[in-house]
Amino acid sequence: MNPEIFHQLRLLSCIYLSLVLVFLLMWRLGKLRGPAFPPPRGPSGTMQLPNRESRLLQHARWLVQLRWTAAFAIVTLVLIAIPIAGLLPYSSLPWLLGWILVLVVSNAIFSRLIERRSDPERQVRIQIVVDLLVLTGLLNASGGIENPLYLAYVFPVIVAAILLPRRAAFGVAAIACLLFGLLVIGEAFHLLPHVSFGLFPHLEGGPGNELAHGQVPTAGLSHASYDPNFIAGKSLSLLVLVLVASYLTSLLSGRLRDSQEEVAKVAREAILEHERLEGTVHAAGMGMLVIEPGLRVQWFSPRAARWLSWRPEVRGNACPLFRTEGGCPQCVASQVLEDGRPTEAERRVVGDDGSERYLRHIAEPVKDEDGRVFQVVELVEDITRRKALEAETVHAGKLSLLGQLAAGLAHEIGNPLASLTTRLKRLERQRDPAFLDESLALLKNHVERIGRTVRNVSLFSRNRSAEWEVCKVDDMVKEAVNLIRLDRRARDVTFDRDLSGISTEIRGVRDQLVQVLVNLLLNAVESMPSGGTVHIASTSTDSGIKLKVRDSGLGLTREVRKRIFEPFFTTKKQGVGLGLSLSKSLIEAHGGDIHVRSEPGEGTCFTISLPWESVGFSDGEETTRVL
Repeated sequence: MNPEIFHQLRLLSCIYLSLVLVFLLMWRLGKLRGPAFPPPRGPSGTMQLPNRESRLLQHARWLVQLRWTAAFAIVTLVLIAIPIAGLLPYSSLPWLLGWILVLVVSNAIFSRLIERRSDPERQVRIQIVVDLLVLTGLLNASGGIENPLYLAYVFPVIVAAILLPRRAAFGVAAIACLLFGLLVIGEAFHLLPHVSFGLFPHLEGGPGNELAHGQVPTAGLSHASYDPNFIAGKSLSLLVLVLVASYLTSLLSGRLRDSQEEVAKVAREAILEHERLEGTVHAAGMGMLVIEPGLRVQWFSPRAARWLSWRPEVRGNACPLFRTEGGCPQCVASQVLEDGRPTEAERRVVGDDGSERYLRHIAEPVKDEDGRVFQVVELVEDITRRKALEAETVHAGKLSLLGQLAAGLAHEIGNPLASLTTRLKRLERQRDPAFLDESLALLKNHVERIGRTVRNVSLFSRNRSAEWEVCKVDDMVKEAVNLIRLDRRARDVTFDRDLSGISTEIRGVRDQLVQVLVNLLLNAVESMPSGGTVHIASTSTDSGIKLKVRDSGLGLTREVRKRIFEPFFTTKKQGVGLGLSLSKSLIEAHGGDIHVRSEPGEGTCFTISLPWESVGFSDGEETTRVL
């Protein structure tokens, strides 16, 4: 084969392999673990801010990986330049391998020192200077200024501008220019050996005596490294490139570093605010969730995870409770994402051991600048103990009412018992069949009266679960009136019920609603010591149902009206002041409210309002609307 063609093929293969090497290096650089500027979040995605030492260690580890990549690239270039392309003589191979060994050993030592956390910034400076020394040695063994890779001086300068402060980066740039100048001067004045590089023509005696391509020149040839014009052009171009690269990279890195500090400051404030909020929620005995569109759980607190039995794998995935058996009957997060309004709901959770827990979910929207909901903050509160206390309070209120009705209850049972005793004694003496039939009917009526009284009292005093059901208002009013009639003070009181002939049905807790009516009726009776009339009426409006309890008693002053629903406020000598306060709480728990209207000497009227959400009418036909 023609030597010229053979050499051109070797050059083409050299170019091809160099391009492959470039792509491999780009791929490798993209695979480096950890960026030069670590983000203000921890590696696990949690909100963590690396301190200065952590950032320096990250920089140092990044530089270690970069230097391993550089060592691989240098070995590959040596293989391409000597045995494949023949651009360098084999005599330069030991020197090249020696400098590569220096790079590898220094990088290994550097890696060990980093893991010991031994002043990483100082180690970075030392290693960059070592890189410049190794680069100078490699260039001296591979053609010096004739080698196009002399431009590699700019890489350590750029790395220094990225990782080090501006003054230190300019110092590295000065060291790079100094080493390159020593290399050029040393070779030009024959203070350092020069290795000819095959890409440049080398003259022997003048023009027209160029060597053939691929022919390695001998010691007596004239090299480009000895040409003052060539040296001046190369040196000036490298000096400008190094200084400009150092300045621009330092400028951009400084701005990036300042931006990172700003981001870190904002992130630090956000983390502190997050921790403060989480601590507040934790101190309040609540759990917290952050839900994103698609009901994806972005974050949840440890307490919420314990209550909901969630594992860490739930973070970033769809909510496990959505549309699952035993999940939330009403998803407050999905409702907030749809309408953008705060909402809350309660649900009962049954544990694996059969224990019951009541949870209250409160959801608030987080909106962007356009007013769109992009997150939902959901608070979870364990209200099991509160539910138990509420049930105990309601039950205690019932017992208190029964205590006030005790005298009337004894009278209601005592009178028929006395009549029974008298009639039985007469039956022992008188055996007349007609008297016997009359006595049986009388005894039966008295027993039924006692049975009704005991049944009404037992139903009212029973501590049943607070489960919602459909209740008829007239039945509850009738039950409350029957209980109040047991009180002696109600003998001279007339109860007038005006329900308009309509059977109004609502959905609620029957015992609690009856207890409210008993409280109001008992207050009405107590306000009429000389007797009077209690008028009970129900009306319907567009917004719901209203139930009024009006008496003809003494009325209330303005000061009493203002405080009448306050706990422990009472105008009675032996009262505890919990009846009306408890009644107000029970009505509000049903989504309604209660108001009082009264003037001294004109009686008092309590108005209970319940929303149409669960109210309907029936007059023998099917209910049209159900609560």
